[in-house]
Amino acid sequence: FAGFVEETGVPESVDDAREILRASERGTELTKRLVALSRDREVRSEPLDLSTVVSDNQRLLAKSAGPSIRLSFDLRSDLSPVSFDRSDPEQALLHVVLQSRDDFSRGGQILIRSWQRGRHVGLEIEDDGPGLSDEVYAAVFDDEGHPEQLGLRAVREILEQGGGALEIVPKSGVGTLYRLSFDATAAR
Repeated sequence: FAGFVEETGVPESVDDAREILRASERGTELTKRLVALSRDREVRSEPLDLSTVVSDNQRLLAKSAGPSIRLSFDLRSDLSPVSFDRSDPEQALLHVVLQSRDDFSRGGQILIRSWQRGRHVGLEIEDDGPGLSDEVYAAVFDDEGHPEQLGLRAVREILEQGGGALEIVPKSGVGTLYRLSFDATAAR
């Protein structure tokens, strides 16, 4: 939008557009520095049950999703533990719930479920929103992508640093499925 306004040539609008672009660039650089700094933090890995991590954060997730989003949970009680700094899966989960919330123009539903397949343990966050555009989807996996996708890129980095992965299954028009996979045997 700022680029479009800049092209219109209206002096006041051009100045505002340039300031918006500069602020966006500064925000992107600041976030990149914060992500880099977080990589250097002391990691305190501990065995975690992902279902317990979700349960312990249900209230925060519900408040973050907002009153127009219905949050539901399908959590297994028999998951193998994963070895992570507790804040990492909490942060990843919150970022994904916020992304789902932001995709809704009105109310909707978000389902969070835990799963295990062999030595892989994970969380799936599925919403019934409009789905991610191809541009937004690509930005998550492009380190030079859009600043508004830094949350999902942070999720991807958190998981990859611990031997896990982020998979996004866009379901255009009917929602998005975010699959957070962890290796139950990985130690960090």
